Amino acid sequence: MKESNEKQFLTPVSYIIMPTVPSILDNFALLSGQLNSLGRLLKNDKIPPLRSHILLPLCLSPDRDPELEKLTEGRVFAFNHEVVPDYLRTKPEPDVEDRIQSLTGKSPGLTPELAQKQLNNLNKITSNILDIINNQREDWESDASGIGKVPSTIKTNIKQGATPHPYQRP
Repeated sequence: MKESNEKQFLTPVSYIIMPTVPSILDNFALLSGQLNSLGRLLKNDKIPPLRSHILLPLCLSPDRDPELEKLTEGRVFAFNHEVVPDYLRTKPEPDVEDRIQSLTGKSPGLTPELAQKQLNNLNKITSNILDIINNQREDWESDASGIGKVPSTIKTNIKQGATPHPYQRP
């Protein structure tokens, strides 16, 4: 009984045609040639209508893509599962959309004097934060420069520890 179940299970597997390495290489060469041809056509100035169309990859890759990084001026490093939903979204998320609508509704009631006052306050807060950051950075740099220096008493103790003790056995 057990042997007949194994035969029934293995029988469909024997009908599956496994591709051979030469056929895989042939298909890859064909696909590579077609992609190169498409790339040459898109670079040609005689086909401007194709340049206005958007091409989206069928396969997402988690690897860094230097060509994509160059095309997007360093804004997008890889077209992967993490960034695709954000970049292909045509509408903001509902909470962002609600926030935008509430701010848009408040903007007509804002007088130029009040807007200038708020802008001055924002500039003042920003400059204060920038001063705090710069002061903290200078403190860290001065502390970091002092880290590499060893006090002379420690140097003396290290030198004394390096000399062999007179009663030490060789």
